[in-house]
Amino acid sequence: MHHPIINAHHNTLTFEKYIREELMDESLYTPSLKNHIPNVIPTFFCTINEFQVSCIIDTGSQASFISENLLKQISKDPLNRVETLPVSNMAILGILGTRSKPIRRQALIDFRYSNFQFPFRCLVIPHSSVPTILGVDFCHYYHVSLDFEAQVIKIPYENEVVQIPFLPGNKPLIKTVSSHITYIKEDTYKPDLHILNSPIETIPTDNQEMDQVLKNLQPSFDKEAPNSYESFSNLLKKHQIIFSDKPGLLKGSQARLNLKPTFTTVNRSYPIPYGKRQRVFEEIERMIGDGLIEPSNSPYTNPLVCVAKNDGNIRLCLDGRHLSKHIIPDMESPPDINTLLQKFIGITYMTSLDLTQSYLQIPLHKDDRPYVAFRVHGRNLQWTRLPFGLNVSGSIFIKNLNAILGPELYPFVTTYVDDILITSHTFEEHLEHLDIVLSKLKEHGATIRLSKSHFLKERIKFLGHIITKEGISMDPTKIAIIKDFQAPSNIKELQSFLGLINFYRKFNLRHSELTGQLNHLLRKNQPWLWTQTEEAIFNNIKDLFIDSVVLKHPDFTLPFIINTDASNIAISAILQQLDTQNHLQVIQFASRTLKPHELPYSITGRELLAITYSCEKFREYIFGHHQTIIKTDHKALSFLQSCHLTHGRILRWMLALQDYNLKIEYEKGSENVPADVLSRNTSQEYRRTVNQHTLVSYHSV
Repeated sequence: MHHPIINAHHNTLTFEKYIREELMDESLYTPSLKNHIPNVIPTFFCTINEFQVSCIIDTGSQASFISENLLKQISKDPLNRVETLPVSNMAILGILGTRSKPIRRQALIDFRYSNFQFPFRCLVIPHSSVPTILGVDFCHYYHVSLDFEAQVIKIPYENEVVQIPFLPGNKPLIKTVSSHITYIKEDTYKPDLHILNSPIETIPTDNQEMDQVLKNLQPSFDKEAPNSYESFSNLLKKHQIIFSDKPGLLKGSQARLNLKPTFTTVNRSYPIPYGKRQRVFEEIERMIGDGLIEPSNSPYTNPLVCVAKNDGNIRLCLDGRHLSKHIIPDMESPPDINTLLQKFIGITYMTSLDLTQSYLQIPLHKDDRPYVAFRVHGRNLQWTRLPFGLNVSGSIFIKNLNAILGPELYPFVTTYVDDILITSHTFEEHLEHLDIVLSKLKEHGATIRLSKSHFLKERIKFLGHIITKEGISMDPTKIAIIKDFQAPSNIKELQSFLGLINFYRKFNLRHSELTGQLNHLLRKNQPWLWTQTEEAIFNNIKDLFIDSVVLKHPDFTLPFIINTDASNIAISAILQQLDTQNHLQVIQFASRTLKPHELPYSITGRELLAITYSCEKFREYIFGHHQTIIKTDHKALSFLQSCHLTHGRILRWMLALQDYNLKIEYEKGSENVPADVLSRNTSQEYRRTVNQHTLVSYHSV
C-alpha cells in the first residue's frame, strides 16, 4: 500500500493507488514472485437499488468513486433516483499522467449488504469499467478494517461487527438482480488516481492554511530556544489529518435520547425566509453529502432554525423545545467557571482548540433518529448526528469528551463543553501537552477547525474572559457592550442588562449595592418609572465595569486576605493576597443585597453575616488553606471567637466559620477602604478613593 505524497510543485496532496495493469502483466514477474501475489482483493458484492455491484475497498485512494455508467443504470427508476451534487476543480490522472475529463458530480449512494445500510458520498467518474471504489474516506467513516489472513472485511455496525468475505479477483464486476437490467459496457480502466484541488473536505486542512498559521506564529519563536519553530511545525504536521472543516466521527461514542412515555408527535415547521432559502437548500445538500442528515420516514417533525454565522454562512439547528420537554435530562454538566479560572497560576503558554461543529461529531443511535426529523420544502429529513438545540446535547457531548481526554489530563487541559484550553509553564512542556491532546483526539476520530484554533498564546480569550500570566480580566468586547448599552425602557431590557453584568459581578465590588437599587423596577404590578435617580445608578454601574481591575491568579502558598463590609442594604467582600512588593492584589470580588429578614440585623450581625458570606463565596480558595486573614472595621467581631454568650443565629455562623483557618483582625474604616467604599454613593468618589489606597497596583483592562 502506498502512502500519501506531497507534490512540491503544485502544493497539492495526492494519493497513489495500486497499479493494477502492472500486477496483471505476467511478464514482469518471475514464477516465484507470482506465487506471492494474493489471488483475492478486498472486494465484495453489495446492492444499490436493484443492482448487485462489486465494490473494491482501496485504502490507497483517499476518495470513494462510482462510475457514471453505473449511476445512469441505478437512476433509471424515478422513484429510486440517486441524489447528486455538483463539484468543481477536480481531475483524474492515469498512471502515465494522462488527464481524464473533469469530475463534475458527486452522488449519495446507499450501499446495502444483507440487512445493513452504509450510505456514503461518492465522486462520479466518467468512462470507468470499475463500478465502485471505496477509499479511505469510507473506511475512516465506518471504521473499516481488513483482515487479509481471514480474507474478510470488518465493519462495526451498532452493537455488532459485520464480516464480509473477500471475493476472488476474477469475479465479474457487476451482475443483475432483475432480468430487466443489462450489463454495463466496459470502458478503458484507469485506476491510478490523483485528486487535484478537491473542494470536498475528505482530506485534512491543506498545506496553504497550515503554512499561514505557522507564518503568523513565527515571530513569537524569536525568543524561544533554537529549533523551537521547527519543533512546533513538525508537531502540527504530524497531526495534520485532525485539522478539517468537516466534523469527525468520535469512535466509541453514540448519543441516545431517553424519552418519557408522555412524548407526543410534533407536526409543525417554520417557513424559511426567502433571503435564506437558497443557502438553506445548499446547506441541506452539503449535510446529506457529508452524512450528517438523511432522508426520513419519521412521523415526527420538529421546527428547523437557521442561525446566521459571523462568516456569512448559516447553521441549521433543531428547535427542540417541545422534544426536550419529553427527554429525561442527563445530569452531566460543565464545571463552575470560577473553579476553572483558578487553574492558571504560573501559566505562560496557552492553546485553544476548536472542535469542528462539536455536537455533530457524535453519532446518534439509529433508533433515535426519527425523533429529530424535520421538514424542508416538503422533504422529510432526520439527523444522523447529535443535533444542536436539544436540552441534552451539551451533557452528552461533555460526557463523551471527558471520556476521551480522561482525568489524567486535567492538570493541563481545561474543558468547558466544546472549548478546550491547554496550558503549560514552559515551551517544551507545552509541546508535550499539545502532542498528548492531539494524539488522543486523533485516535478517537475527532477533527479540529484550524482557522479557529489559537496556538502558543500568552494572552487568550476563554469563557468570556481574557487570561494572561498576570491574571484574569474582562473581555474588552463585553466591556464595550456594557458601555454602549442604552438605558432600559422596560422590564425586559433591564433584565437583559442585569443578566449581562451579573456574569462579571466578581470584577465589581459594588455590584449588589448598585443593582439592588434597581430591583424595585422588577417587582410585579410595579409601574415602570425611570427617573434621573435610576439613570445615575445605571451610569455608575457602567462606569465601574469600564474601570474594572485585573483579577490576579491565586497563589496557594501564601495567606489569603479577605476584606468585608456591610451597609444598610448590602454586604461585600474582597479576596486578596500580598505580592512580592507587599501590594495587595485582588483575586475576586463578591457582594449581594440583604434579604428582607436580614435588614433588621444589628451592625454586628450584618458584619458577621458579611464574614460568613465571604467564606462561603471563597470556599474553593480558603477551605483547607493554611491561613486566611479576615479584616473588618467592626471591632466587636475581633473577640467573637472567644465569646461564649451569643445569639443562636450568630452561634451557628461561628460554628460554620470553624471549618476554616481564620484569623479575624480589626482594621479602622479609614484603612479598610476597598470594602468600605460600599457605603459611598458615586463611582467617581469610589475610583478616586481606591486609586489613593490599596488598589494602586491594579491594572485596568
